[in-house]
Amino acid sequence: MADLRRIWIGKRQPFMGRHLERLAFVDETSVKTNMAKTTGWAPRGQRLVDHAPFGH
Repeated sequence: MADLRRIWIGKRQPFMGRHLERLAFVDETSVKTNMAKTTGWAPRGQRLVDHAPFGH
């Protein structure tokens, strides 16, 4: 694994630094909505009611 990291640092990073117009950033922070928390706390004897947009 250390060898692969060394290759990345030594070869790929300088290459991408020279070709920044080809670099794309994919934001996947809110893609998976089924990871909404399904548990929580409520006062004793009361049901917890909450909302998770598009979550199941």
